Amino acid sequence: MSFQKFFLFALFVAIGLYSFYFFQEKKIFSDFSLSEPIHIEPIVIPDSVKEDSNSEILEKLKLATKEVFKNAQPSEDEVAQEVLVTLKALLIKNREDKRKKQKELLIEKEHKKREELKKKALARKKRLKKDRMLVKKRAESKKKECARKKRLEDESKMENFQEYEISEEKDDNFDDLPFVETLGVISVSKPFTKN
Repeated sequence: MSFQKFFLFALFVAIGLYSFYFFQEKKIFSDFSLSEPIHIEPIVIPDSVKEDSNSEILEKLKLATKEVFKNAQPSEDEVAQEVLVTLKALLIKNREDKRKKQKELLIEKEHKKREELKKKALARKKRLKKDRMLVKKRAESKKKECARKKRLEDESKMENFQEYEISEEKDDNFDDLPFVETLGVISVSKPFTKN
């Protein structure tokens, strides 16, 4: 029985002390007023912190907020407002950083695309030049072949013409000989006599 009484007594004492402490703290904060409004610059969190998880960012933000409000005792609403402003500033800065990175990536992509197009155009130009040289060489070889064929044809025609002239000369020589009409067989082994 004595244990139950002691436990109830301790419980009521604890509740009373907590109530007293709560009301005193509320009274202190209600009486407190700032002499000047607090202007706090947005807390800049390094890039390494941004890579952490959200809970770690919030913890570091709380620590930074406590450090800023170390010498002052503002109300919870003011702290919440400043934290909200800081978070908004961080969010805006994060968006700006993302936009800047996206812009840089787009510029780099465009630059790479232009470089690739330049390389393709240069390769095409070289290929066309090579093709033109090849066509030129083929045309020259074809021209030489045609000239050689023509020369051979001319030589062949010349030879035929010379052979034809020779044959005509031979025919002319036979025509120039006197025509002798003979009766019977002439023997040329014996000397010709007037018999």
